[in-house]
Amino acid sequence: TQLKWDSYQFQEQLLAKLKIGDKLSITVSPGFLSFNNSSSGGLPGAHGSIVPPSQVQGQTFDQTTTGSAVTFGDTLANAQGFPVTQRDLNLILAPGDITYKIFGKPLSLYWDFAYNFTGDDRFNRDYGPLFSHYFFVGRSSTPSFSGRATPSFSDNSAWLVGLKFGENKKAGDFSVSADYRQVGISSIDPNLNSDNFALSNLNAQGWEFNLAYNFTDFLTAVFTLYYSHALHPNLYGGYATGNVLMSNGQPFPSSQQYSVARDRQDLVIQANLLMKF
Repeated sequence: TQLKWDSYQFQEQLLAKLKIGDKLSITVSPGFLSFNNSSSGGLPGAHGSIVPPSQVQGQTFDQTTTGSAVTFGDTLANAQGFPVTQRDLNLILAPGDITYKIFGKPLSLYWDFAYNFTGDDRFNRDYGPLFSHYFFVGRSSTPSFSGRATPSFSDNSAWLVGLKFGENKKAGDFSVSADYRQVGISSIDPNLNSDNFALSNLNAQGWEFNLAYNFTDFLTAVFTLYYSHALHPNLYGGYATGNVLMSNGQPFPSSQQYSVARDRQDLVIQANLLMKF
């Protein structure tokens, strides 16, 4: 039926906060987030049926429909790998914080955790096959791979823990924070992860430091410093490094070689100016 390839997303989250006196509070927010294996852009078929769209690597839903089931016809290509798939993503979420006020300013121990319990399938089927070694044959510039990599708990999970002092609500407010984090390659959607860490790559771990200051109630400057390196350094091939092969064994064109874990080490300083409307 059409429901087999309709796109949908389900998310539910519970927010619970316990206040102990005037200064101490504990907040937890467990949740669940799920994506299905979806497509869009179906066409009318015989006897009221709907013809599913052609699934084409790298094509998105903004292609023009011609009225017949043609290649590149309004497809999300979600049955294939990144960049447009959201398959095999079923996440258990567990963020929270413990906050204590010092001199009227909040000091928070905060954490976040996500685990994809279908991460093994995402690692092998959507991103893979992935390998632990690469080599070149003769003078070829195309890498070959060996040593099949297998997923682990750290590949399927993402977490962080840190400290933050201060808040940013009105002019003159400031905050500083520092946290350590790990993001497995099959843990979360690469379209939704933070772009303020590891150049938005997965399979990363490291430190992030932030300093924020409110010039006005609506204008905030944020300075970020982060150092990241590969969670599993020897992870090659597939959508990890952008070496994806077609069914005939030939590589996809370079315009379709999207990678989600290419960068091995980054040290970045960035500045942002945020304005509230």
